[in-house]
Amino acid sequence: MVEINRRKANLSIAVDPHLLYLTESTVNDGEFSSVSNAVQTILSEYDGRWETYSKNGQTESFFSQLFPDDDKKQAAGYGRSSRPRKVPLTVSLNPETRLFIKEISEISGKNNSEIVSAVLRHYFSEEQKKTKTVSEEKETYVTEKDGAEVIRVPEKDIGRFVAGQIEERFGKS
Repeated sequence: MVEINRRKANLSIAVDPHLLYLTESTVNDGEFSSVSNAVQTILSEYDGRWETYSKNGQTESFFSQLFPDDDKKQAAGYGRSSRPRKVPLTVSLNPETRLFIKEISEISGKNNSEIVSAVLRHYFSEEQKKTKTVSEEKETYVTEKDGAEVIRVPEKDIGRFVAGQIEERFGKS
C-alpha cells in the first residue's frame, strides 16, 4: 500500500499502488489539473469503502483483486478503458480518531464510509485554502447525544465540521 499523509488529524489515505498510478496518469494525460483534483473527483464520482486493517496490517482491496499483475502500466491501461464503478480507498485512522468517527456516525445517522468520505473531500478540496466558518442554514445535520447541545451543520459542511472537531480533540499532525 502507498500512504498519502494529509496535514491534519493524523488522517492518511492508504491507496492501492495501481490506483495511485491511475490517478497520476490521469493528471499526466491532462484529464485533471492535479492529483488532488483527480482524487477529489474520484471521491465525488465513486463510493469510498471503509476497510479495517487486519492484525498484520494487510488488507486486500478490490483494486488489487482487479489488477493482480504487478505491471502498473498494463493495469493502468486496463483501468482507463474499464474503470470500476467503485474505487476502493482504504482509510487508515489512529484509534482515537476512529472512535470519534464512529461516534459522529452514530449521532448523525451516517455510516462510517459517508463520514470519512466527507472528511476526505474536505481535505482534498480547494476549499481548504479558504477561511470560512460553518454556516447555519439550509439542510442541517442534527447531532445530539446524552442530552448534549444540539449542533446543526449544513449537509455540504459536514466534512469540514468533522475535520474541525478532530483537530480540536486531537490536534493537528
